[in-house]
Amino acid sequence: MKNIKHIILFSLAIFISLASLNAQNSIKATKLIRSGNAEYSDSNFIGSEEKYQLALLEDKDNFDAKYNLANTLFKQERYEEAVEAFEDLIEETPDKTMKANIYHNLANSKLANKDLEGAIEDYKNALRLKPDMQDTRYNLLYAINAKDQQDKQEQKDNKDKDKDKGDKDKDKDKGDKDKDKDKDKDKDKGDKDKDKEEDKDKGDKDKEEQVKEEKQKINKKETERLLRAVAEKEKETKENLEKKKARIKVSKTEKDW
Repeated sequence: MKNIKHIILFSLAIFISLASLNAQNSIKATKLIRSGNAEYSDSNFIGSEEKYQLALLEDKDNFDAKYNLANTLFKQERYEEAVEAFEDLIEETPDKTMKANIYHNLANSKLANKDLEGAIEDYKNALRLKPDMQDTRYNLLYAINAKDQQDKQEQKDNKDKDKDKGDKDKDKDKGDKDKDKDKDKDKDKGDKDKDKEEDKDKGDKDKEEQVKEEKQKINKKETERLLRAVAEKEKETKENLEKKKARIKVSKTEKDW
């Protein structure tokens, strides 16, 4: 950017001098313009702006004052104001050389304001009017190169942005998958726990049924044992009773004798 600034400043300084030499204004306005040019040469751009503004108060249509004021705005890095001032001047002169100079300085202002497309177009306009402007050719090539670099950077930024978006979408998909996986895992665990609980309940129930059946078997066996014992007891009692009766009968028979 250092080289482009040098060319821009050199071009502006020459064009101011040419404008002043070609001026046909009132004596007071001309004196103010010359005073402004002196301030400009000393790099006192605020002072030169004031002189050009005063000259326009004396002669509101003074072309030289307007042109030099536009250059002063550029030197103060008020590029948007400079663009407006130069654009207003384009239709105010029929002279092709002066119009080419205006387009050149307008392009410089747009270039400094980072309007590369606008700068490229106005450099071309200047060269259409005056093809031998070497500074304009150099600045045009510079602007075209800067535009190419800007486009490449934008493409890279967009590519990086798309990549970041893709990575975020990928991470989101992975997160969703992990979430679904965890959800399925929790569901499987819940199902297993439920099955385990159901198996436990079934096992407990089966165990209760088994205990109940065993108790029933025991009760049945116990009952059968008791019945057998009672039957044995009854049989034993009956046999004892029969024996007793037999003894009594024998005794009675013997007594009768």
